[in-house]
Amino acid sequence: MAAADVPPFRAADAPTRKIWCKFHHEATVLPRLRWANTAELHLDLPLQPTATDDLERLLQQKLSLPAGHTVFTIRRLDEIAAPVLPLVLLHGLVAPDENSVEIAVVVRPVAQAGAPPPRAPLPSLDLAALDGAELLRRLRTDKVARLRMDPALLAAARKCFAALPAYFAEPAAAKERLATPLRPDSTDRRYAGPGSDRGREWLQLRQARESGALPAFAPDEIAAAFSELRRAAVVVLRALAGALGASAEAWLAMTDVDDDGAARIRGAGGPSVFRAYRYKAGGCGCHAHADLGMISLSPAPVPCRAPGLLVYDPEHLCWVDAEEGLAEDEMTVFVGETLSRLTKGALPAPLHRVPPPIVDGRLALPLFVRAHPHARLGATTAEEFVVEHLFRRRPWRPSPPNATTPDF
Repeated sequence: MAAADVPPFRAADAPTRKIWCKFHHEATVLPRLRWANTAELHLDLPLQPTATDDLERLLQQKLSLPAGHTVFTIRRLDEIAAPVLPLVLLHGLVAPDENSVEIAVVVRPVAQAGAPPPRAPLPSLDLAALDGAELLRRLRTDKVARLRMDPALLAAARKCFAALPAYFAEPAAAKERLATPLRPDSTDRRYAGPGSDRGREWLQLRQARESGALPAFAPDEIAAAFSELRRAAVVVLRALAGALGASAEAWLAMTDVDDDGAARIRGAGGPSVFRAYRYKAGGCGCHAHADLGMISLSPAPVPCRAPGLLVYDPEHLCWVDAEEGLAEDEMTVFVGETLSRLTKGALPAPLHRVPPPIVDGRLALPLFVRAHPHARLGATTAEEFVVEHLFRRRPWRPSPPNATTPDF
């Protein structure tokens, strides 16, 4: 089961190494056995598919699991707010300089694996009158929520989508001239401008914190969509903070989506990222990952047809199409790992991916709301959390070279 249901994550490029692993029952599973059973093993990581199957059977035995139960997902014992992973991604929980790790395992009945019972998507919530408690409930149960855009955001998104084909049709040299480093010391990292990988190309915008202005090249239609999504992000963060009894002002001060908060912080190149994507048919789409920021918002893509955004369901070991039936005036919202850490796991950060589109030219407009590097997450800063955890202990992110701060 473990090998057959592996999500298509980026392959591990690290050499095999031997790691001491201590496995524990997850606290919320089989309460009578809480921490009662453990298994200590020396393993060669990364696991190969056949080794994953062997390890699953060995853990069933070593942890004295009841008949018909098995290890569904895993996480580090010291990362209660981290996304849970399939067993085959055990290597993603061990930093390059570690030779041991303690793992909490989630145990479920084997019969639970597979597609969950079908149900119609919940009606979207109205952004203009957002119910924070209901949004919180949906993000906890479904991992992704749908919001109905207000007229200003809907109009801006439609104009932006209409302008993108002309931009993406421009020659590569013309796009390259739009590259704009927003930090004086930036050399190889481009904080605004074009980019591409095997599955997509994009135009990226960031807000310049010192001036409060966007890069001069930003087309009006794209800049307007960025502005409206930032406004929507403020509404979402306020609603979620209120539902959790947290300070909305404190949350907003951690980010650059609130104009007043951004004006108080000097420096160039705000942390949040707005990207206009064009997905290529026959490409690789976007591999499975969890976003690193606070929240991610994305208007319904163009064309809006399934399959689109797929979210991993760890309760059934399957992918769920979060865009099925998504209307043109709706958008999706979900949580990143920074906000999950800030809320001690009360808001989960889902694993998700975008498969290669059937039709060439799928367009998407996600806004990734991120925290300032110096923002506090308890005893650590957002920068320390991103560098030491998200870029060292996640199988889908490469470790930053020479311990330099990644572009986040």
